[in-house]
Amino acid sequence: ISVDANIWRAPLAGGPAQSYIVSTYYDSSPSFSPDGQRIAFRSNRSGSNEIWVSDADGRDPLQLTRFGGPLTGTPRWSPDGSWIAFDSRPQGQSDIFLIRPEGGNTHHLTREPSEDVVASWSRDGKWVYFASNRSGQWQVWRTSIDGVQKQQVTQDGGFCAMESADGRHIYFAKGPGEPGLVRRALASGQERVVLPSLKAGYWGYWALTRDRIFFVDQDANDPQAAIYSVNLDGGDKRLVFTMEKAPSI
Repeated sequence: ISVDANIWRAPLAGGPAQSYIVSTYYDSSPSFSPDGQRIAFRSNRSGSNEIWVSDADGRDPLQLTRFGGPLTGTPRWSPDGSWIAFDSRPQGQSDIFLIRPEGGNTHHLTREPSEDVVASWSRDGKWVYFASNRSGQWQVWRTSIDGVQKQQVTQDGGFCAMESADGRHIYFAKGPGEPGLVRRALASGQERVVLPSLKAGYWGYWALTRDRIFFVDQDANDPQAAIYSVNLDGGDKRLVFTMEKAPSI
């Protein structure tokens, strides 16, 4: 089955959504650069899933990676915009890599015989978070950007982590097939479920800003999904945008 997914954008102030990055292939996983001038995304328009970048308006797409076969995705910009972290599996298992936004050689960040996926950055740019099953269960780990230091961050399950703007917490899904979004204090290790309504399988359908969590939700009896936001404690739920179609998971 062929799926033609495109990247869309919708104004926060309200109004219709517009197709943004469009091809006859699969375009997904958009990530804006810190200065808002460029966007990284995953696309198979070259025949295999690779990491691409374009201008903020979707023009001048540039293919960064050329693995030519393995699933490559979830690009995330470093805070200073000098690196893009992503995952790929050229040697079978999935590992974390870095590449410059202008292209060039890839830097192999993790090499363990485990699945290491879904990278994100610490706010100071010194660490890359990722999910790994190297302990026998999905947990959040982090590695220094030289790949030397590696630390397990969670002990009771974790997947797809994002660090808060103040660097004091990480937010993460409990697992790829588990519901709920959790906040963990990095200093004390205290954890709290802040968004129990995040659906199982929706681990990638949320985003963290300085003061809000944006996420996709859908009623079981409603074909239309919607984007909502809550504050960092999980309260003050607001409807942001109603989607025309449900997301694919």
